Amino acid sequence: MADAQPTNPLELAELIRNVKPGGKPVRTPLRTSERVIRRVTDGIYREPWAALRELISNAYDADATKVVISTDAPRFGRVTIRDNGNGFTADSLASMCKSIGGSQKRTQHGADLGITSVEDPDLSPGGRRLIGKLGIGLFAVSQLTQKFRIITKVKGERERTVADMILFRHSEPKSKLRKRTDDEIETTGEVEITKLPAEDLNAQGTDIVIDELLQRTRDEFRSRDLWELIRSSPEEVESGGVNRPPFHIGFLDVAKPDKYIEKPSVPWDPDDDALERFRKLARSMFDRVNGVGADRKPSLATTFDNYFRFLWFLSLSAPIDYIDKHPFDLDKSAGLRVFKFGKIGKGRAEEIELRAGETIRERLDLKAPERGGNPDFNVIIDGLELRRPIRFTGLPETSNKLKTPLLFVGTDAPDMAKYDDRKTGGPLRFEGYLLWCPRVVPVEHNGVLLRVGDASGSLFDSTFMKYQISEQTRRDQVTSEIFVHEGMDAALNVDRESFNHAHPHYQYIAAWMHDAFKQFATKHKSLGGEARKKDLVTAHHATKERLSAVVEEIIEEWTGGDESPVKVEFLEDGQSRLFKPREKETVLVFSQSEVFANYPLGERTGAKKALRFSTDEEKLKAITQVLYAAGVFDRIGRERQQRLLRDLARVIFFVGGQ
Repeated sequence: MADAQPTNPLELAELIRNVKPGGKPVRTPLRTSERVIRRVTDGIYREPWAALRELISNAYDADATKVVISTDAPRFGRVTIRDNGNGFTADSLASMCKSIGGSQKRTQHGADLGITSVEDPDLSPGGRRLIGKLGIGLFAVSQLTQKFRIITKVKGERERTVADMILFRHSEPKSKLRKRTDDEIETTGEVEITKLPAEDLNAQGTDIVIDELLQRTRDEFRSRDLWELIRSSPEEVESGGVNRPPFHIGFLDVAKPDKYIEKPSVPWDPDDDALERFRKLARSMFDRVNGVGADRKPSLATTFDNYFRFLWFLSLSAPIDYIDKHPFDLDKSAGLRVFKFGKIGKGRAEEIELRAGETIRERLDLKAPERGGNPDFNVIIDGLELRRPIRFTGLPETSNKLKTPLLFVGTDAPDMAKYDDRKTGGPLRFEGYLLWCPRVVPVEHNGVLLRVGDASGSLFDSTFMKYQISEQTRRDQVTSEIFVHEGMDAALNVDRESFNHAHPHYQYIAAWMHDAFKQFATKHKSLGGEARKKDLVTAHHATKERLSAVVEEIIEEWTGGDESPVKVEFLEDGQSRLFKPREKETVLVFSQSEVFANYPLGERTGAKKALRFSTDEEKLKAITQVLYAAGVFDRIGRERQQRLLRDLARVIFFVGGQ
């Protein structure tokens, strides 16, 4: 590739337009600035799935409605990413080649290149809020390979453009004395551009074809380290020291690529369609908490191999629909208790009662997801149609006092108009929810996930944005998402997997999250107290009913069935006496303060202790009824009867050494 000559995007674009099928190709270096090179390194994307995430995001920004990915699993010999988006024009392709990382997204010039809306540079031509930001998606491919091909077509064109790319490895200057400037342009690769004839004028979209995956990338997709450890340490697998994932894509012999060392273990049937396959994959995780060999804390790491785990991460990150419903589209039939967060800093969460058929979205006027333009976007990978695998119904049950899941919802749009944008970062608008369930499945869903433009590069943050108050048990039981509709773009770091924590938007959302968690924790404690009190009252009534049945049985044995249990009352100021208000009814009245003189007052205060005392009273009443039926009270006077009960209370209801 030594004969390329265009030095700027305009020259290159003109050459691309003039290329004909079968004609001489255009060859040119890929260029970027030292500023971008410093910010983007080979390690920017931490795992191979993140590279696919970036390519999916690029397709979304190009107004694609469908992305189809083939990884050739479990061989991983060839990877293709195909979308039906707008495709690269000659100008946009030239701009990318000559200024990688110098994205024209979010600029007025983006409309001229056909990559942004004419009305708003923050939107795609079709009106979607853009996910991409710095134009570094091309570098994502370097996580997978150094050589790949782009095949792209714009609607109405009679040709497809083919760009064969080679990416170089970045290296530091050989001379330590030489300093690079931010504006210095570096050659980061080479490209050869050709054309192919296209018969379908209405076709559009882009294919990215990777024929040579890096060996380390193939090994990660194949879970090679895991399988070799399992094969070399069978005793560790037997003892549980090494986990054999119950679901995996299989493992092929390196020397014999068609021979399985481990045959695939998948949860779907061969005849299932793409969506049903993914539903069953998700269900295989959710069902881990039930049945034989139930896992108390099922995780992606112990359930799946790397390949399925990567698919799960992609499904969490992409701007796609939920596996069932968006949480804001749930209604009363979902079986959740719904609460609305109060105003940050001085509010409290209040329960809302949904009307029949009314959704949370309708009740609270919520907007998420705000995708704009065409909201339809589907991602299919190796015959599985991804959905966001977060459940809000059919959640696992435990022995927790609260049985019903709790969904807390809130929104905020702080007034920043009176402040300088350079200090505030501009407007900010977001919505969010916090879902409490006794057990989060999988455990990797514990935490908060921030979505900007309905997409996410990060996974769940289990610290809840560094929430400092000790609420460990509750924190382990919460899943939360925040949907940012406006703002936060500048707070995203270059890898899109992390945030600049010092940015005002991040700081504000963190403060909102911490306050929201406090509101949730306060309400959860209150609801837990109510549930415990309800259980105590239920237990008290059950004890009373059982005592009544036992007493009736005993008295029937003593009297031959001729008498019913006498009524017993312990009154605060009562005098010991026999009282017959009506014929056939006998009431024994005793002084509560005398009978329970040795029962400490401190053991009667508070809801729980008061109910326990009430239960003790019922037990003593039952004993009194038995004594009366047995004729014991016939032989002693009223004062001695009361004294006897006081002594029995002292012995039977021995409390705290009193």
